[in-house]
Amino acid sequence: MRIYLITGALIFSSLLFSSCIMDKNPPITYTDSNVVIEVKVNQEFTVSAQKEATDIHWIASYDALKLEPTGSGYIPPTTQDSNLMGLQWFKFRALSSGETHLELTMIKFIHEQPFPQPGPKIFQIKIVE
Repeated sequence: MRIYLITGALIFSSLLFSSCIMDKNPPITYTDSNVVIEVKVNQEFTVSAQKEATDIHWIASYDALKLEPTGSGYIPPTTQDSNLMGLQWFKFRALSSGETHLELTMIKFIHEQPFPQPGPKIFQIKIVE
């Protein structure tokens, strides 16, 4: 069973509040999708991806029997330089042992309709007892 973290209502909320959602002390994050993330059951972990513009958002899809979302947010660039990117992050708790994956897919909003962009980030996750 796959669940999409951001649905219609959440996408709308994300658009409204994306510039306001900040966490000054974000959890330790995994940004490299080429590394297998190894966590224990009930342990929390965070994945993140660079966010280039306000009309671009990442959505997370995952196995709801293995992973539970516990938070998400956006950290803007530290300076006003328009070439810098912010960081969008998603925090999960491991629910049961086994192997799974979590996929971050970039979408861009044009005229209030999402258009999928190429290049999802797929994180491989190994959950141990």
